[in-house]
Amino acid sequence: MKVSCSSEGADSPQYSWTLNGRTLTDSELLSGNTETNSITLKQHVSGQLVCSVRNDVSSDFKEVKISTCGFIFINCTSPKGTHISQWVYEANNTLCIEPTTASTPITVTEASTVGMETYCDGRQNGAQCYGALGGTVVLQLMDNASEIHKYQLLKNKSLILVVRRNNIVSNLIASRSIFTPSNGIFRINKLSRTDGGEYKLETFNAEGRGSDRALQLTIQAPVSSVLLVSECLSQGEMKVSCSSEGADSPQYSWTLDGRTLTDSELLSGNTETNIITLQQHVSGQLVCSVRNDVSSDFKEVKISTCGFIFIDCTSPKGTHISQWVYEANNTLCIEPTTASTPITVTEASTVGMETYCDGRQNGAQCYGALGGTVVLQLMDNASEIPRYQLLKNKSLILVGRRNNIVSNLIASRSIFTPSNGIFRINKLSRTDGGEYKLITFNAEGRISERSLQLTIQAPVSSVLLVSECLSQGEMKVSCSSEGADSPQYSWTLDGRTLTDSELLSGNTETNIITLKQHVSGQLVCSVRNDVSSDFKEVKISTCGFIFINCTSPKGTHISQWVYEANNTLCIEPTTASTPITVTEASTVGMETYCDGRQNGAQCYGALGGTVVLQLMDNASEIPRYQLLKKSVILVGRRNNILSNLIANRSIFTPSNGTFRINKLSRTDGGEYKLETFNAEGRGSERALLLTIQAPVSSVLLVSECLSQGEMKVSCSSEGADSPQYSWTLDGRTLTDSELLSGNTETNIITLKQHGQLVCSVRNDVSSDFKEVKISTCEKGYLKIIAGVLAALVILLVVGVAVICAQKKKKNNKPKEEDDQELTYADVKIFQRPGRQRQQRAETEVEYGQLVFSERPPQTEEPAKDECVYAKVRKGR
Repeated sequence: MKVSCSSEGADSPQYSWTLNGRTLTDSELLSGNTETNSITLKQHVSGQLVCSVRNDVSSDFKEVKISTCGFIFINCTSPKGTHISQWVYEANNTLCIEPTTASTPITVTEASTVGMETYCDGRQNGAQCYGALGGTVVLQLMDNASEIHKYQLLKNKSLILVVRRNNIVSNLIASRSIFTPSNGIFRINKLSRTDGGEYKLETFNAEGRGSDRALQLTIQAPVSSVLLVSECLSQGEMKVSCSSEGADSPQYSWTLDGRTLTDSELLSGNTETNIITLQQHVSGQLVCSVRNDVSSDFKEVKISTCGFIFIDCTSPKGTHISQWVYEANNTLCIEPTTASTPITVTEASTVGMETYCDGRQNGAQCYGALGGTVVLQLMDNASEIPRYQLLKNKSLILVGRRNNIVSNLIASRSIFTPSNGIFRINKLSRTDGGEYKLITFNAEGRISERSLQLTIQAPVSSVLLVSECLSQGEMKVSCSSEGADSPQYSWTLDGRTLTDSELLSGNTETNIITLKQHVSGQLVCSVRNDVSSDFKEVKISTCGFIFINCTSPKGTHISQWVYEANNTLCIEPTTASTPITVTEASTVGMETYCDGRQNGAQCYGALGGTVVLQLMDNASEIPRYQLLKKSVILVGRRNNILSNLIANRSIFTPSNGTFRINKLSRTDGGEYKLETFNAEGRGSERALLLTIQAPVSSVLLVSECLSQGEMKVSCSSEGADSPQYSWTLDGRTLTDSELLSGNTETNIITLKQHGQLVCSVRNDVSSDFKEVKISTCEKGYLKIIAGVLAALVILLVVGVAVICAQKKKKNNKPKEEDDQELTYADVKIFQRPGRQRQQRAETEVEYGQLVFSERPPQTEEPAKDECVYAKVRKGR
């Protein structure tokens, strides 16, 4: 069989071949060697063949199951007596009737999925590690190999890995293992029994001085397919046996209704054997848990008595009877004391909502969802702790020694993973709440302890909004959630918090509010507690009421809210339109999206809103990944979310790789780093920067007419971060000829024109606008000044005319009646000081007192019809 191996596009590929997990031998190769990409196998070779291809940046492999090519080896004597010893094609064989070898058809299968993965910290000398047969073990040999001059790994004194700083010189099991210098992890896949043994790491500094440490790796077949078999015995006892196919070193434990079985319930066996016999009266939820050092599993059955009942009575013949009897055949007593029920078997129910809590700090407050799962991070790694125990309300529930779980009283619905220190409790009930205390012991027996408080809450579900119009046009809205413990409420209108001017009663943290008559928009009630959250959204409008401010036909002033359909109080209410019209922008949502699949992406989220971060395409193809914001907040393996520190307001969807964060606060801003790891443990990372901004809301336009008829308009938005402004007039951008000052990117402009003016405000998370119809400003001040001057001129002309008319009238009267005469005082004209340099000097006229005298002295005889003025002197 000739087999060729290739990899598309790889630079400097290096090849290696294995058969059934070992290197091919010369006796199996007809041509080629284990480092070429093409080999020819001898006729007898069959088994699991693997070709591994690698270069300095990556590696991959392909696996096929091969058998002989339809040929068989015959070693016989033909009918003619000729001795025949050769390979022949079976279908055409006529040489020997009974060949020595039969073939089977050749089959080719893809490599099966890598099995169970275990982790072991080998940085301490003498570490005990475990790997699952057929699975993967991740050995933490050091922190960072790039700082170590040279190092090598030996297995049972045979060299298998040699590295100089970041360069791998040789790896004898490269076809199924990979070493990552950046994190010091050695990952071995497709573990077999022969991988067990002592591994010794030797390191050398630049001077050639060495140090070493060792670890012991044990390979175990994992626990799988736990089977429970029950059998009713002759006296009504129940014998139950528990087994797991193929598991190495299985350890058993039994619980009944969530607690350890007692001696009074056991007829034989104990809670650590795989076969027990239960006494006749025992019934309930029975669980057998099986574990070893690499995995665990359990099986649950609901049991009842074996159709037997206990009778304690006196027979018709007067004999006292006290014993277990089979109910169907009972003729001893007419009225037995106990009735039986048929035995039924049910599987465990589906696990509900999951919450995570970091209990590594003393006094941590943790929350779990009723009926769901809580993941308690008790420690980093239990494999380094000689002994530890967990107590709940002073009762011991978990005991362990390094990687070995000695006992777990709630093993039927919980599991502790020593490699990451996580205690996972499923099917939470109210009784799971309370104080949990972790006590650890070092090698010298010294004790340290810390505690956490676990509170169980019913989650938020089915948020309901009910609205009701009140008699005066107000709207009463109530919000509720079925069954939620300690619900907390919050309200928003059009994506922002309700204000006091919109609320008639209640506040934004109560479940019932009353809105004022003018309030309308998108109303949202959000309900949350410490384990979950939900919301309900409804679009509301006014309750058909309008506000009128007018005078009735009878002269009464009316200012109130009235139901529009029934309004007869005012013919022309103030709600009628006027030439100026104002329209609000449509509501903008508070959810933003950002594609974080490119390194260095800049993302934005709205304060109090939601951001959807596209971290990857599909997480189901990624063996391990974690998201950090200074510290780890999300950890996942393919489709399984191991932990989420902000699970109460975020959700990660592995199928599309989106991470959705709700109720954003300023503290959510910062750098987020996604780290992904492939099957060999090699990692890659990329980062994004999230900026939180308060959204644009309540755009306000204020206009003002200036002295020359221009209009000054200012635009603002309450609370928006980094607002940017733009203006349009009649649907087009303002031009320089329409602007007296400012530009279309400032928030204040001075206009020459009129029309439909729109100010748009935006930032990186939202936008809004305000629209107003403006007309030209009347040049009011100029008209007032012109009017005043015109009035003064008219008054002066009229005054002079009146005086002349009076004088003429007096001159026409007889002299005896001319008792009075108009006399003018001196009129002086002064030159203002300091104005000599002006081309036309300004003068100032000064009038004296005007009096009428009865017979003034006359020095000259004036003409008959002439007005008489005093002398006018020009003074300096």
